Amino acid sequence: MSASTLIPFEKAEHLLRDLDQIAKEHPEIKFYLGGQGAWEYTKSVKPQSIIIGCGIDDVIGKSLSD
Repeated sequence: MSASTLIPFEKAEHLLRDLDQIAKEHPEIKFYLGGQGAWEYTKSVKPQSIIIGCGIDDVIGKSLSD
């Protein structure tokens, strides 16, 4: 998942919480979130089941090491 701006989180404040709940319900799937908007938003709201990454290298690197 990617969020290049804060707009999705500003329009739906529950969005990250809802996505995090979905990720929690499916531990067999790794959920990644990145993008400038995601970085800004997760400074104050910390997801528990979604991995925050800088870019595709984080996703590929973590997937290969598991």
